[in-house]
Amino acid sequence: MATMNSEAQAAIQRWTKEVRGVEVEPARRLMLAVLQDAVLTILESPPTPHGTAQRMVIEADSWLYSNNRVHPFSFLSICEALDLDAGYLRNAVDEWRGEAPRRRSSG
Repeated sequence: MATMNSEAQAAIQRWTKEVRGVEVEPARRLMLAVLQDAVLTILESPPTPHGTAQRMVIEADSWLYSNNRVHPFSFLSICEALDLDAGYLRNAVDEWRGEAPRRRSSG
């Protein structure tokens, strides 16, 4: 498994520590766990994943960049529930991957 660059790793660790210190209701805690799992799946994947790892990265990537607001556990719904800036998180993931931020439609 490839390792994240130190900046990405430090950001994830800060985020995890901040969240652990906060009392969060169970549903929001689950939402946060879903978000964290997707981000870590993407950031910790090898440069050219194969098999199950590749499928997991594709699914996490598709979820992260979806504009679905209907499902309560969609990326945008989770960001809204946790008061997180979805665009900022998406751009940060792109940056940590060494990619230019993706252009997205607003709908």
